[in-house]
Amino acid sequence: MKTFTILLLALFSLSASAQILFSQNFSSTTQADYVSAAPTTGQFTDLAATTGANGATTLNLGNGKLEFTRPAGTSGNGSGVGQGRFNRLVDFPGPPTAIKVEFKLSGSSTIVDNTTSTFYLGDFPNNTAIPTNATMVHSRIAIVTNGTGLLMRVVGGSNDSEVITNEVAITWVINNSGQILTYLAPNGSSETVGNDKFDLWVGTRRAFEEIAAESGGVPLNDMKFYFNGGVGTIAFDDLKVTGIVDDPLPVELTYFRAQPTEAGHVRVQWATASEKNSHYFAIERSADARTFTEVARRDAAGTIQESLRYEITDTQPLPGTSYYRLRQVDLDGTAHLYRPVSVNLGGARAQLNVFPNPSDGRQLLVRLAGAGDATVSLRTISGAALAFWQSQSGADELALTPNQPLAPGVYLLSVKTSHQTFNQKVVVE
Repeated sequence: MKTFTILLLALFSLSASAQILFSQNFSSTTQADYVSAAPTTGQFTDLAATTGANGATTLNLGNGKLEFTRPAGTSGNGSGVGQGRFNRLVDFPGPPTAIKVEFKLSGSSTIVDNTTSTFYLGDFPNNTAIPTNATMVHSRIAIVTNGTGLLMRVVGGSNDSEVITNEVAITWVINNSGQILTYLAPNGSSETVGNDKFDLWVGTRRAFEEIAAESGGVPLNDMKFYFNGGVGTIAFDDLKVTGIVDDPLPVELTYFRAQPTEAGHVRVQWATASEKNSHYFAIERSADARTFTEVARRDAAGTIQESLRYEITDTQPLPGTSYYRLRQVDLDGTAHLYRPVSVNLGGARAQLNVFPNPSDGRQLLVRLAGAGDATVSLRTISGAALAFWQSQSGADELALTPNQPLAPGVYLLSVKTSHQTFNQKVVVE
């Protein structure tokens, strides 16, 4: 049985409200439906595929997606076969100071090319040229070919490791607000990104974090995409751009921490500045920071405009390094995850204390975190098992009373928990 000590001591976090700036699911097969000089929130000012001296890039809307395909050209590398592109050059209203760009990406490729395509956000003149002036570009990312599929890339940096062939959701969060932005991430957690920086998510995994803008301070007015290198297909679906602004979430978290104790436990503490319609908090634990299991739960305060502090003690933590995270659930069932923190118990955790030692052979006291769930054996030095009565004399303490007082000599006590086995020599005088 696992025991958790829960103590109420005293509760704000930020999410983001959103204004839709662009949204398109590419359900029409007619290219003209997506283009206008005065575009709606679902239209570009330019959408095209061009022909070069050695072939033509094609644009296809027949699969419920926007697909660009570049064939092989000179030397089989796609040189001189034109480009696929879209531009939206009528300024977004606002302009927004922080945006989230979301799209579903799939594709294929036949060659490796780290200059395949680039997606730009910034302030561009009303033309279809690839941006060459860095002062026009706030942020940019690349989608490149690796010979089989696609890779996300930070321009001027490295490629992500995940090869994209089947459809994957991409989330690009760009901050130009002048302050740290807190946003709701694709994995449901509350995350932050600094001013004039961006985060990029592949599915629910943050592939790139806190990437510096190309030119900080450039307004986030327009977007451009160019597929002008490599050989293969890049397909977009459900392309959406939203302007995001920090707004109070139901709970504003001021801190969350987990620390080992001298007894080998882990004390988890968190505090909030206010709560609104908050139902409960769950503490989750993991050995690998990927798979989490709930280990304790604490009722929240509902709605309150004052600071609260909470604490639980995990009396049976995992050995070595483990991870704890906080999951906050609203009254309507909406959950918010916070970034996990790590705890390293190291050698401090598993301390077995046996006393008195030396003993008179009539009774031994065993002190160990989680002793109540442990399996205990007592043997002679030659390995013969000895019978004894076992009772719990405290939360982490056992009393062992041999059926017959032990004769003078040396004995071996073994205590096995769910995580470790401890052996201790006991001397009887």
